[in-house]
Amino acid sequence: MKREIMSVMCASILLGATSMAFAGARGEPEEAEEMPTAVAPAPAVEAEEIPPPGYWYVGVAGLYGIENFHCDADDAWGYNVRGGRRFNRWAAAEVQFDHPVSEYDDADHIDGFGRLDGDVNAWDVTLNGRFYPIQGHFEPYAVIGAGYGEADLPHDQNHAFVARFGLGMDFPIVEHFGVTVGTDYLLGTGAMSKYDQILISAGIFFMF
Repeated sequence: MKREIMSVMCASILLGATSMAFAGARGEPEEAEEMPTAVAPAPAVEAEEIPPPGYWYVGVAGLYGIENFHCDADDAWGYNVRGGRRFNRWAAAEVQFDHPVSEYDDADHIDGFGRLDGDVNAWDVTLNGRFYPIQGHFEPYAVIGAGYGEADLPHDQNHAFVARFGLGMDFPIVEHFGVTVGTDYLLGTGAMSKYDQILISAGIFFMF
């Protein structure tokens, strides 16, 4: 009797294990473990190439003229205007006109009638080359130019070739606008050799 009971129990256990095995085999398959999705690398961002400046510009400035005449005279206030082309980061060419409108008063120089203390009315126009060794928000420059100048006393006109040498600084502020300061030495030849001038200026320029 005990042997029969034990046989039934063993058979029941074996049947249950077999049923569980078949149930696992017929059940839903286990979900595959998700693998991390490969992320495509971000496209390399090329450094934006900053094109060299190439633009036209015009400017106006107030100036203070210090006489370096072969006589005594008062210094003068005036203005200059200029316009030109910035070819690249390094160089520009321009035309510049200077006019000390207050004149160099009380010049201790004899005019065409032998009179002293005449006022010297001076102006000049030159073609300049500008050279920029450094670029950025502060752009120092050197300028060399040549052209025509006059320094006239009453009844005594003096005009001849002049040369310009100078240093300055441009300050581009926004896309089309900037501020400039500079000091030029205007060297005269011939009849203008006695009328050298130091021209100190500060003004604005517009780029387009």
